[in-house]
Amino acid sequence: MTASRPVVVVRDVTRRFGEGARTVKAAIDAGRFGRLVLASAYVKWHRTAQYYTGTRGKLAQDGGGALMNQAIHAVDLLQWYAGLPAEVHAWTTRRVYSHIEVEDTACASLRFPSGVLGTIEASTALYPGWQRRLEICGEHGSVLLEDDHIARWDFREARPEDETIRSAKDTAALGSGASSPTAISHHGHLRQIQDLIDALRENRPPAVDGREARKAVALICALYESARRGAPVAL
Repeated sequence: MTASRPVVVVRDVTRRFGEGARTVKAAIDAGRFGRLVLASAYVKWHRTAQYYTGTRGKLAQDGGGALMNQAIHAVDLLQWYAGLPAEVHAWTTRRVYSHIEVEDTACASLRFPSGVLGTIEASTALYPGWQRRLEICGEHGSVLLEDDHIARWDFREARPEDETIRSAKDTAALGSGASSPTAISHHGHLRQIQDLIDALRENRPPAVDGREARKAVALICALYESARRGAPVAL
């Protein structure tokens, strides 16, 4: 599928405020994974044909499809964990919803400056819709994050907190948009807004500033450019 470069706006980064997401980030910063090997994100969601009515599915209003609207939170977490890729190669298509202007399905391969490799898969065209999934895999350990629930937490060297992390129940506090956009919780937005309020009161920078929030958008725009060219694109 080819399309002109989308018009985009900075999106929220609410998924960074989930307990599961922050636990994974802390493990990366602590060096528990050793050298990262693979870092990938999968957003295989379901949206009905009726969902794509009005302004939905139109490039000028939406800025993009499954990548920009549904997968952007996963893309943001992925680059938060592994950094921005050095090069991407992407493909987009309208596999089911041929009446919309944007993609309903996308797939990309990533190469990071550190040598880490990864993939991104995103779709709204499949049934029934699965939880958003991030896989962060390194030489000393690997983690599977499903929405904000840590489904796998496996490290070569055990630490006292590991069993507590593995046994934590999925509270679904941030909700899942896998099968319906109305199932997405507002709690992540509340946490981000509260952080901004606290930052103003405490005279400190917010946890995520505007420059940081734009990184996921920049990555997705590079994916769209690669799909348009039919060739890899350097960031």
